[in-house]
Amino acid sequence: MTREAIFCFDTATVRFAIYPDGHDGTRVIAQIGEDPLRDLFGASGDGETLLAAYDRHADRIDAMATARYRANPQQQILLQTTDFDAVGVQGVLMGVVIPQATAATPRARRSMNIGWYQELAAS
Repeated sequence: MTREAIFCFDTATVRFAIYPDGHDGTRVIAQIGEDPLRDLFGASGDGETLLAAYDRHADRIDAMATARYRANPQQQILLQTTDFDAVGVQGVLMGVVIPQATAATPRARRSMNIGWYQELAAS
């Protein structure tokens, strides 16, 4: 599948399209900042490396953007490093998206059996 993503120099973001209800549904424009692409997804250079980092991790980034969209469809989506807490970062790297608000509650962590959360949060 061809991804719809561009690097926007003026906003230092990668802008991309998501389709929360499938490709026949609504097209939503979301953005991810340079910092999470560098800090979490391995980008190391210019706009091309930012796009490449997005492309390598698009499924995970798109899933987080879709979760943010579903939480509040009227709010602009701009993913930053802070959107991925310790559980969110580990979840993204493992291919599991855990919305930050859900992962933040101890009860949710226990119910999801996320034992490594405390180790990551402490480091």
